[in-house]
Amino acid sequence: MEKQTIRFPIRVKLIIALFLCIILPVLLIGYFAFAKVDASLSSLEQDSAVRTAQSLQSTMQTQSENLLQQDISFAKWDAFNQALQKHDVKWIVANVDAATSVFNDLNFLDVFDSQNQLVSQVGNLADFSNGLTNSAILNKLNNQNYISGVIQTQN
Repeated sequence: MEKQTIRFPIRVKLIIALFLCIILPVLLIGYFAFAKVDASLSSLEQDSAVRTAQSLQSTMQTQSENLLQQDISFAKWDAFNQALQKHDVKWIVANVDAATSVFNDLNFLDVFDSQNQLVSQVGNLADFSNGLTNSAILNKLNNQNYISGVIQTQN
């Protein structure tokens, strides 16, 4: 038996040559270019998200410090402490809850006693109506005797 060679028509040979010499390199170059651009865009998007988070954290810290400075400057701490111990809600409403009308964008204010029970509330937040149960705030309170200002309670 003689070996027979398979002969392809010139059209098939031309199509195979065209595919190997032009189409395949273009596809490979396109794939690698796409992968590089995709990686660069992902990196830029991640950098942007990190910068946004850092900016938000910085703004939260600044707002918290400003609020704390205003609290310290204007507060009547001895009178407030006495009113809190006596649960004098009228005094707290007149002197503390009024801060929501003085400070811009202070939408709620909650006052708790040393047993984490709600004494006074402005803004009617359901999360705080049954007492102080938020773990982020309780953790910070366990580490410090006094907390005030803006506290991040969610991620």
